[in-house]
Amino acid sequence: MKKNLAKEERQELILFIISGVLVVIIALGILGYLKAQSPMQQAKKEATALAKKHTDLVNVDEFYWYNRQQTYFSLIGSDKKGQEIAVIVPKSGDKITVLPQKEGITADKAKALVNNTFHSQTAKKAELGIYDKKPVWEVMATDKAGQITYYLLSFEKGEEVKVIKDV
Repeated sequence: MKKNLAKEERQELILFIISGVLVVIIALGILGYLKAQSPMQQAKKEATALAKKHTDLVNVDEFYWYNRQQTYFSLIGSDKKGQEIAVIVPKSGDKITVLPQKEGITADKAKALVNNTFHSQTAKKAELGIYDKKPVWEVMATDKAGQITYYLLSFEKGEEVKVIKDV
């Protein structure tokens, strides 16, 4: 009977140790994730502050971080009149671009255009930015082999501006 009791106590101790290790691993994973998100949150906070200071932006619904020729932080939201707008803020904070959303396509539309035009590709994400002084959606897509292709589509009509294949 004492042997069974000692065996049960060892099993409980082992389960307790394993549970403790799992809790530590999960906590470290969560902290790592939050730390990795920190630059994105900081960029969103700063871009939002600049946009609200220099434009009529009131609410932010979407945030995009675009890196092609330069880094841009883009915000989709509404202005004081309730109109949907896109605000593109260069990393430098100079020359903020404001676009009425109704005059262009959305991120979902840009991804749908890639999916419908390039059937072997699956659009994964879209980022709004400036390329050759024009607003574009950069759509990242993958094929079945996992190859990545970037499609730059004009903000206004979704026309192909540039394709960067097999990245």
